[in-house]
Amino acid sequence: MASVLGTTVELRNVAGPRHMALTLDHGTYCERGGACKCSTESYTKAHRDPATGALGNLAGIRPVTASVTLPRGVWVGGFHPVVLRIAGVRSAIAQGLIECREVPIAEVESPTPPMSGSRGDSPTRRARRTEPAASGD
Repeated sequence: MASVLGTTVELRNVAGPRHMALTLDHGTYCERGGACKCSTESYTKAHRDPATGALGNLAGIRPVTASVTLPRGVWVGGFHPVVLRIAGVRSAIAQGLIECREVPIAEVESPTPPMSGSRGDSPTRRARRTEPAASGD
């Protein structure tokens, strides 16, 4: 029997527009959920050194917040339960625009390997006997 490892959340757009986009806030969804779903982009911006007044560039990488599109009437799943803490998701649920449900994550059981040498543990392979082709000479 499989054991339950936790839950995941599914969302469904029931009364919103044909396609509803929800932003998965980095601070809420990624940091609290334990895995970042954001993409990244590199940036460069002008910077003036306060000590010398010299102008230079600062470069870095920042997260670009992920989003999800919910088509009307379709359950979209696999969200960490922390998705229910995002203000936009909470608001849409309160307004009756989307529904949510929690789905248990079950541990997959691996089948026990058959004992070697026992009958019926693997399909039987029959060797094909090849007959020499009859020559018509």
